Amino acid sequence: MKDTEDLKAIKIGERVAEDEIGGLKNYFVKTYLWEQIINNEVDIIFGCKGSGKSALYGYLSTSEYELMSKGVSLVPAENPRGAIAFKDLAITPPRSEFEFKSIWKLYFAILLYQKLAPVFSVATP
Repeated sequence: MKDTEDLKAIKIGERVAEDEIGGLKNYFVKTYLWEQIINNEVDIIFGCKGSGKSALYGYLSTSEYELMSKGVSLVPAENPRGAIAFKDLAITPPRSEFEFKSIWKLYFAILLYQKLAPVFSVATP
C-alpha cells in the first residue's frame, strides 16, 4: 500500500506540454539544442508528437528577457493553446503560391506591427 502512495505522490508532469509552460522553468534542462536555439544557430525545429517541440516553444516564450539581453526581440507567431491562425485556409485555400506567400508576409507584418506599435506610439493631447 505504501508503494502505491509513493507512486501517486510523484509529479511527472502534465499530459499535454502546453499545460506546463508556467512550470517549465523549474525543471527545464538547457541542452545543446537549447544553446543552438538561443544562439540563433537553429531556424526550424521538427519532430514527432511528444518529442518536445511545444516544451521548447513554451520555454522560449518565457525567455524574453534573456533574449533581450542578447539583442533579440521575441515575437511569438502562434499561441499553441489558442485559435489556429490560418484555420480558415482549410475552407478557402490560397489559389496560388503568390497568394500563399502574401498571406504569410501579411501575417508577419501584423505581428511586427503589434510588437512595435507601443514602442513608437505618441501620446495625443
